[in-house]
Amino acid sequence: MKVNRFSFLLVVLFLGHTNLYAQVQESMYGDAVKADIQVDYVFSYEEALKKAKAEHKPIFFNCFSDWAVPCHAMNQQVFSNREFGEWLNTHFVNLWVEMTTEEGMALGKRYGVESMPYYLVLDEKGEVVHRLASGTALPEFQRRVACALEEKTSYRGMNAAYAAGKHDKKFLRNYALVLRWAGEEEKYEEIAGEYFRMLKPAQWSKAENWQIFFDRMKQPDSLLVDYLFAHKADFVKENGAEVVNNAIVSLYYADAMAYAAGSKPYSRAAGLEVFTQLQKGNIPDTNDVYKFLEIASLRHAKKYAEMLDYLSAHIGRMDSRVAELLDMSLGNLPEITPEGRKQVAAYLQKRMEGGDDYTVKHYSRLVDNILNFKGMVFEELSLQEALDKAGREGKRVFMDCYTTWCGPCKMMDAQVFPQAVAGEFCREYCVCIKVDMEKGEGPEIARRYGVNAFPTMMLLDPDGTVVCRMVGARDVVNFMTVLRRSLNAGFNYSLLKEQYAAGERSADFMSRYYLTMYDAGEVDDTEEIRRFLVSLQDSAVYTPEVWFLYQAVPYTPESREFAYLLQHREAFADTLGMEQVERAFQNVVFPVYVDWLLGQGDRNALEACREVLQEAGLPEVNGLLLLDRLTVAYEAKDFAVLMEIYGQQVAAVADARLRLNLDALLEVFAKEAPEDVQREALEYVKEALGTAQPGAIAKYSDLVTVLTKYVEEK
Repeated sequence: MKVNRFSFLLVVLFLGHTNLYAQVQESMYGDAVKADIQVDYVFSYEEALKKAKAEHKPIFFNCFSDWAVPCHAMNQQVFSNREFGEWLNTHFVNLWVEMTTEEGMALGKRYGVESMPYYLVLDEKGEVVHRLASGTALPEFQRRVACALEEKTSYRGMNAAYAAGKHDKKFLRNYALVLRWAGEEEKYEEIAGEYFRMLKPAQWSKAENWQIFFDRMKQPDSLLVDYLFAHKADFVKENGAEVVNNAIVSLYYADAMAYAAGSKPYSRAAGLEVFTQLQKGNIPDTNDVYKFLEIASLRHAKKYAEMLDYLSAHIGRMDSRVAELLDMSLGNLPEITPEGRKQVAAYLQKRMEGGDDYTVKHYSRLVDNILNFKGMVFEELSLQEALDKAGREGKRVFMDCYTTWCGPCKMMDAQVFPQAVAGEFCREYCVCIKVDMEKGEGPEIARRYGVNAFPTMMLLDPDGTVVCRMVGARDVVNFMTVLRRSLNAGFNYSLLKEQYAAGERSADFMSRYYLTMYDAGEVDDTEEIRRFLVSLQDSAVYTPEVWFLYQAVPYTPESREFAYLLQHREAFADTLGMEQVERAFQNVVFPVYVDWLLGQGDRNALEACREVLQEAGLPEVNGLLLLDRLTVAYEAKDFAVLMEIYGQQVAAVADARLRLNLDALLEVFAKEAPEDVQREALEYVKEALGTAQPGAIAKYSDLVTVLTKYVEEK
């Protein structure tokens, strides 16, 4: 299996442990991964070759990485087995190498090792005899390793035999499995397909064909599932009921689990489809996958009290990891009431009774988040009930018009509505409701308010008049900007439409009108906004409204709009803040430079952009000028200057987003650089990773991987 490098980096950062390279020293995971290894290893490739030649033995090469948890699992479950250890010691010279060391990376490149755990069998000359791209339990792992002891059953021997024309049925079956063990998926599919086409349907159920049949059954739209259902008795007779039932369940388990946890959109039709397939496969009703479907159904119907009762009755008999995942998913229950939150908290508090310190801390944090929820609270009221309540409380109604299939609607639910800043605003000014536009009063509301895109979000006065309208998902900053602006009577959506219809066209009015209609999704042609902006005089253009209108109009760095904004950046920054202004400029300039660096841009566009930047009077440390200087150094192949700019100037940039964008360009700059520059860039990025903010860790980890590959290829 491939191990997620991002997960590894997170673990390293959290534990603060950097000593990954010596087996004799403690693992980054501490005592949790200790094992009594029964294998006699040598720790040098050269020593292994010498010993193999002297003893006339093949080499069993354990490609180990401390960060890969499955490697430790193999130590605990396989290499600590005395009988297996003695068998390895008898038949092989055993080599152990930490693959993140310089030697390990060189060997990984030589032998094509890209995943962990990984095992090779080499001959006395260091040539590959056998490959195992993953571990497995005993005795199966020993059986797979033993295939290396005979040329005719080894990876190398079978490759040679196939190339020489050996294509009989038995050989193809065994060859396909050896390729599967080696992780060569494309070749495996080819050989398995060749073998499978030789079989008659009556032979599909045989034990020796089970793995190949099962893999082909997992392919999208495979008709083999129906065949298995129709002939299940034959498969059970050959392979056992547990194996066959587990195979059927595995086809639907992940989806059912995701439905139950709320991480995949659920519908009644989707649930019925999975249920029907399980019934056709005669899967016992006691299987956990049925429980997942019931949880998903209750969650979808927002019957949270019933869902908690069902979980209480069944979760104790589930796998502990699955149970914890379901528990943690309770922190994201749409439209849950304050009373419902108390019920969820009580359930979780009971679940963590008797748990270890980690469990108690983990669950306690979730309970605190649930009980002290700071986001928007949506009430289960009809629109009229919400309007009446808003009238009594001197508030407005915030109405989220959504559909169950709308992805952007779900994004707002998950990323914006739970934010404390949104909750604080709405508790003071709003009664919040959500209305499904396809159910109940939703279709009538859609007709009444002209809702034809989702999400559409509105603020309504108690008489139902629209005060503010937003169409489409947006981040929390933009969302809150529009909400706060709605408190100003000058941005009242309905009033602005009335005034526009009455002929009002002053510059101040039009800037407010266009901005409000743009938020409402009612500006089809931004060219109209562009003409308005051109008509303004300097004295009228430094307002936040005009700035946001400029952001709504597409423009390029060489356009007059961009030049104007850049030259008057400080005037706009006085009302908006320099960070917001700078980021808008970066969003326009960076694509021009990146396209050019990737060989996809126009040199004239780059030079025009460069000229505008040079004439704008920007401070020397401005991020856009840093971008330009880096590009100039790269074009001149002056890598010493390029890395000097990174070390002395980019590293000191306070804006983490800008610094990440500049650092990301090292993937381009370092590709053709000398090896010493690539190593310097790699060390620079590793240092940046150590101080990166959570949202930047993934990108920096990717950069480490790319730059490491550059160094290895040298």
